[in-house]
Formats: sequence, structure tokens, C-alpha cells
Amino acid sequence: MEAPAGSTRNQKIVEGALLADVAVVLLLGRVYLPIPLVRTAWRFMAAAPFVLLAQRRGIKTAIMSGIVAYLLLTALVGPTLALTALDTAFAAILIAAAIHWQWPRAVTAVVAGLVYAACDIVIPTIFFAIVFRIPVTTLVADVRNGMRGSTTLAARSAAEVNRILALLFGSTGPRLPVHLIHSAGFGITAFLVSHWLVFALLVAGAMGIANIFAYHAATDLILDRLPASERAPLAAAA
Repeated sequence: MEAPAGSTRNQKIVEGALLADVAVVLLLGRVYLPIPLVRTAWRFMAAAPFVLLAQRRGIKTAIMSGIVAYLLLTALVGPTLALTALDTAFAAILIAAAIHWQWPRAVTAVVAGLVYAACDIVIPTIFFAIVFRIPVTTLVADVRNGMRGSTTLAARSAAEVNRILALLFGSTGPRLPVHLIHSAGFGITAFLVSHWLVFALLVAGAMGIANIFAYHAATDLILDRLPASERAPLAAAA
């Protein structure tokens, strides 16, 4: 016997709210736990409730659940940190769509990862630069100065190591190539800065692919432990 439309809608609302609460609890762990690797793992696992909801109730319900999770997390940690809820829900929806279309994991990681990179990294960065009126030249200069500073620090560290080696092994002992480290670092910096747009897009794409792969792996780790009947789409899902 088919359930009434109102009853089905209420079930969607309740299930969406409950799974949004689960995601919020996991994301709160990401905010408050002191260990970086553990925080990252909790963020990736927070996609599982959204993927499960999308499989059972459809993409629209998962989107609404992501918005609810954002509002709940905003009340607890503020609107900026709560953006991770939208970020996680978006990744989960991409993964759920790929599962629905039966894409291999490698294809999902690449295609969904590039979409994720464009929507979650590239566009927000451009928007941030426009809203806060930050010139691109300033961002590039900051990256260049950071890379040069890292190169200088690496060269100085190598020089200190050479002093220690000289004390231990004398003038004929092994040495680190300080000049090579310095010149190579500055050369790589100059090359990357002169091709900053290509390099930035490649980094964003790699980050997107890595994120989707990690979200997918964490989701499978959790949902594979559920019975197949719990993950099956419901008849009234839209």
C-alpha cells in the first residue's frame, strides 16, 4: 500500500533533519578536536549522511539537508566556520550523483574533483579577491615572497648542517649543496610566478581531486557497513 503524499513528505523532512544533525556532530568534531589529521578525517566522514540521504531520498532532499546543517552549525560556531557544512554537502552530492550513474571511482575522483575545484576553490577565490578588492598582483607577490623565504630558510638550514658535519668529519666530510639549494629554489620560484595562472589551476584541480577521493573513501568506509536495504532508493524519492 502506497504511503500518502503528506506522510512521505514528513518522512523526508524528519530523515533529512536527523542526518543533518549527524553531519553537524561530525563537523563539530572537525572544529574542536585538536589533532589535525583527526579533524580532517571527521570532515571527510561527515559526507556519509548526505550521500546516504541522497541515495534514499534524492538529491533535492540532500541539498535541503545541507542547508539545514549549515544553519545549525552557524548557530554553534558562526557563519564562516559553518561553510564547511555546505562544502561537505556539495562534495557528497557530487559523489551521490556519480554513484547513481555508476561511475568508476577513478572517473568520479577526476570529473567530480574538477567540478568541486571549480565551484569550491576557484570561484570562491575569485569572488573573495573581487569583494575585498585584493589585486592579483598582491596575491602573486605574497606567494613569491613566501617561496623565497622558504628557500632562504632551507639554504640557511643546510649551511648550519654543513657546520655540524664539518665539526664531526672535518674539512673532507660530506656537505649539502647550499648554493644549489638557493639557486634552484629561486629558479623554481621565478618559473612558477611567471606561469602562476596555470600553476594555480593545476593546484586547485589536484586539491579538488584529492578531496573528492578522500570523501568517497570515507563514505564507502561507513556506508558499506550498512545493509543494502538501508541504502536503496525509496519509491517516493525525488
